[in-house]
Amino acid sequence: MARTKTIDPPAANGTVTTKRFGWLKAKDYRGVELFELHLDGSNVRLSGPNEVGKSARIQAFWDLVKGVEKSRIGHPVRGHQTESGWVNDADKAILDGALIEEDQNGRHVGTIEIHREIDAQGNDLALTVTSDGEKWRKAGQDARLRAMCDALASDFTEFLHARPQDQLDTFLEVFQVPLPVEQVEKITGELFEPRPGEGYYEYVMRLSADRTGEFFIRRHAAGLEVQQKEKALREAKEKLESIGGAPLPEDKEESAEEALKKLETLQTQKQARIDAGTIASAAAAEHKVKTQKWRERLQQLAGKREADAQLTAKIKALQDEQAALRAQIAADEEWKVKAEPVLCESERRVATLQNEAAALPDPSAEIQTLTASIGGINQRNKALHARRFQQSVVTTLIEEVGQKVEAREVENRKLEAIRDLRGHALDDRDIGMPEIQVGSGELLYKGLSFKEAPRSAQVKTAILAIARRNPELKCLKLDDSESLDEASERMVWDLCAAQTPPWQILAASVERGVDKLTIKPG
Repeated sequence: MARTKTIDPPAANGTVTTKRFGWLKAKDYRGVELFELHLDGSNVRLSGPNEVGKSARIQAFWDLVKGVEKSRIGHPVRGHQTESGWVNDADKAILDGALIEEDQNGRHVGTIEIHREIDAQGNDLALTVTSDGEKWRKAGQDARLRAMCDALASDFTEFLHARPQDQLDTFLEVFQVPLPVEQVEKITGELFEPRPGEGYYEYVMRLSADRTGEFFIRRHAAGLEVQQKEKALREAKEKLESIGGAPLPEDKEESAEEALKKLETLQTQKQARIDAGTIASAAAAEHKVKTQKWRERLQQLAGKREADAQLTAKIKALQDEQAALRAQIAADEEWKVKAEPVLCESERRVATLQNEAAALPDPSAEIQTLTASIGGINQRNKALHARRFQQSVVTTLIEEVGQKVEAREVENRKLEAIRDLRGHALDDRDIGMPEIQVGSGELLYKGLSFKEAPRSAQVKTAILAIARRNPELKCLKLDDSESLDEASERMVWDLCAAQTPPWQILAASVERGVDKLTIKPG
């Protein structure tokens, strides 16, 4: 038996062919025990009541190519629900199928056969891929299969139900709208590199979204600085008014030089007067001492005279004593004669000094007046200095407020210019639907939110976006097609048929009044 040739998975950037589903066989997959369907690239519609496996059979085609998506694991292996939980009825699910390959002229050029085994957790147990009898090497085969598929085509209604910003990002990606890095750099003077996987809308919103955008935050910060400076300016103006207002041209500083000189002279005079009074007080004290001594000596003299009178009676007995006493008296008399003029001179000198001290002028009142005047001058000069300083503070703050306002306006102009990029993302792009525009974070249809557009317009836009992505596997999954009105569903079929090459459709819909699954050509 000849050995099967092993090849590398064909590169996606090589000669790309159109792929459609040819056939599928599923065993123990989800709610289906055994299922086989041959399409040969044609359309098919599965209809019937709920819970007969319509969606499972449609999903099996994509799980054959892409594997089980982690977000849609559910129960990939057939089983049933019990009171204690889910019980698998098999140990694995097996999917076998084939993709038909056609060239650009619609000619059959090959078949890709796929065998995939899946465990209960959605993991691949086995994957084998062959192209016209040549087996693909395992390395890279799963990634190559996934590269053939398109996420929107495998879930058509996902685009219709997606968030507005995801719809917008998908649309901008489909029509290859480049991120406005250069425009932003031109607007801001700064280079903002896009993050990995970042779409047009995400990039612009990272820079301009309310509350979180880079330039919204910058404008907000600039606005806070303006508020702070304006508050400081108001307080500075209030303080300036409270200290007399802005200084006028005629407001001059006063000089206290002459008053200080006069004050110095008067203080010298006052000190001289104090010194003269001190000398006079010292002389008066000295005179008082001398007067006291004078009185004491007079008292002593009187006593001696009395003693003399007493001694006279005793003259005879006390002659020697009398002689000595008279000698003392004579000496005291001599002292008296000499001391009396000295005492009189001392008294006259005291009177003279007291008169001279009293005659000196007392400048205390004038000193007090001048001191108060100099204090007033200093206080007024200090107030004028304070007003001038506060006026300089006000002037500086006015300039700073102007600078901060201008800085805020610069950031605001940048923010608005970046936000303006949102509405011009599709400029110069022919998307085949002039009714579609870009709004703030969403697509617009004739100026209205895309979510409010007629269903037919939404369907047409979604098909247009899916077809423009141009995946290799040109097959559209239309699950729950009953959710579309008749005209919208008809449009899906017509638009897919009108593509070059035409797209295959696998559809599933709920049919009322029947009790079994029906499979019909599309």
